[in-house]
Amino acid sequence: MRRRIQALYPGAYFAPEVKYLSVAGKAVRGDRGGSARELASYSGYKALCGDGGLWGDGTVPVESALLDGSHPLVLEGVHHYCLGGNRRWYGSAEVVAAWWQAWLTLDSAE
Repeated sequence: MRRRIQALYPGAYFAPEVKYLSVAGKAVRGDRGGSARELASYSGYKALCGDGGLWGDGTVPVESALLDGSHPLVLEGVHHYCLGGNRRWYGSAEVVAAWWQAWLTLDSAE
């Protein structure tokens, strides 16, 4: 899937006119012999990029979330969604604030 998307939409195609910020969560390492969540992540990561033993947000591995040529932001402990209690996810207030701060920093640096 990752190769197909890259072939259709290569990297930060419109840079430098358009600024790109890629955000990835790093909360679950895929593990074929681990917990149910780690096993599910392993299967999903493997389907997306061919390697299940990576770090990611539980759904998308970090390396698949970062667009080539973009400015990367990897957020520790951030999950793809908020199911299962008090998980930090992309829509959590403090996580949205981190995205925004990264964008403002990027905007002022260029």
